Amino acid sequence: MRPRRIVPILVAALVACGHPPVDHRASEAPSPAADQVLITRIVDAERWVLRIGDRVEKVRLIGVDARFAPALGCAPSDEPITGLVGDDPLRIERDSRAEDADGRAWVWLWSGDELINAAILRAGTATLGRYWPNQRNETALLRAQLSAARGGRGLWGGCAALRRVVTTDGSHRRCDPSYPGLCVPPFPPDLDCDEIRFANFVISGPDLHDLDGDGDGLGCERFNPM
Repeated sequence: MRPRRIVPILVAALVACGHPPVDHRASEAPSPAADQVLITRIVDAERWVLRIGDRVEKVRLIGVDARFAPALGCAPSDEPITGLVGDDPLRIERDSRAEDADGRAWVWLWSGDELINAAILRAGTATLGRYWPNQRNETALLRAQLSAARGGRGLWGGCAALRRVVTTDGSHRRCDPSYPGLCVPPFPPDLDCDEIRFANFVISGPDLHDLDGDGDGLGCERFNPM
């Protein structure tokens, strides 16, 4: 004689007696709210001091270089940085590399859906600085800087040295200062690596030609087996 199956009968009896199956989702704790982010101080376009929750943190905006243009003799942009921050709540986004050499936290700073790092470049307040491997939103930065350069906004309209330097060898060639030690013609036009004769060179500026495809500071990298 086969044994009787009593499990379904017991479950039905428990439900009938007012004991429904337990919904574990109802007992889960709610997700903690994001820390409030407030601006405490703006040192320059790239270095900020933020209050994040109950702590004050020195941060550096990824992709923003406030020192390259002044090194060429460019006067600071008249655009107030605070005017580039919207009214929406601020939030920060971290990336692969946590801190710079000075212990400042690398961050992407958002005001609602607006990326402040890109807004600074779009206004021409600073130039693009690539800090590998922090490249999560780099496409937005490249587009923002190109928009400023084409529109002559901020530094791009007020400092000729940012676009070009003239060689001292008597040839009067114009060279882009982002590529020190060699003479790459300035943007525009946009040049690709197969249009210039240099490879594996250091890039220390805005890189309007976008010759540093992986953002590691070297342009037109080619494998050398030797």
